[in-house]
Amino acid sequence: MSSTTDDESATAQNTASPLIASDAPTDDHRTRHDFAGERRLSTSVVQAVATTLSTDPLSLDERLYDVLDPDALDRLFEGEATRPRTLSFELAGCSVTVHGDGLIVVRRVP
Repeated sequence: MSSTTDDESATAQNTASPLIASDAPTDDHRTRHDFAGERRLSTSVVQAVATTLSTDPLSLDERLYDVLDPDALDRLFEGEATRPRTLSFELAGCSVTVHGDGLIVVRRVP
């Protein structure tokens, strides 16, 4: 059983607003974790990073537990969904942002 949805897992091109100067568009990988599913949030995060880097999760050059405690990540986002939460960190050359509604946004760090 998968805990991410394919409707948001495709890489999205975000273009800069005319009010914001940017040399190039950014590539974001967006996916959504299903809190009702069997997969842990920490597993969904690692899979999202691996997908962004087009590699196997076991081939990442940095492990999630090198950056933060996976169990703490899972606990931080469990419970009442109405309480807004956002956590950002870097993993394996990517910027990762996890939102309380299950949205995971991964961007390669230049």
